[in-house]
Amino acid sequence: PGHRNAIPQIGMSSHMKLFLRFHKVCWPTDGFLETDGLIGSWWMRTDRPVITSLTGGSRAEDLVAMDARARETAALKELSMAFGSVVNAEFIDCRFVDWTHDPFALGGYSFNAMSTGDARRELAAPIDSKLFFAG
Repeated sequence: PGHRNAIPQIGMSSHMKLFLRFHKVCWPTDGFLETDGLIGSWWMRTDRPVITSLTGGSRAEDLVAMDARARETAALKELSMAFGSVVNAEFIDCRFVDWTHDPFALGGYSFNAMSTGDARRELAAPIDSKLFFAG
C-alpha cells in the first residue's frame, strides 16, 4: 500500500527523443549543438550519420502534439539553419520516441515535486525482500 501511494507523489516530466538518419555525415565535428528552435538540443558524432535530440518539458509536449511530418520538418529546419541545406539533401528518415506516453515509463524523468515528501524513501524499501524498485 505504501508503494502505491508513494508513486503519484513523485513528479514526472515529459520527454521525447528524435533520431535523424542521413546518407552521410553532413556536420563538421562530434559534439553538442544548442539551437533556439523548438527542439533545441542536438548530439552528433562523425563516425555515424545519425543526429539525436532530447527535448523535455513543455517543448516536448508541443512536439508530441505534432504529427510525424511536422516534427520532421521542424527538426530539419533547425539543422539546416546550423549546417546548411545539405542536411535536407542527405536526410533519410526520422524515428520518434515519446517516453511520456510509453505505457511502462509514463514519463521522461522523475523529479521532487512539492508533494514528494518521503515518497522516494518509501519506494526504496523492498517488498518482502523480493521486489525492489529502482530509478
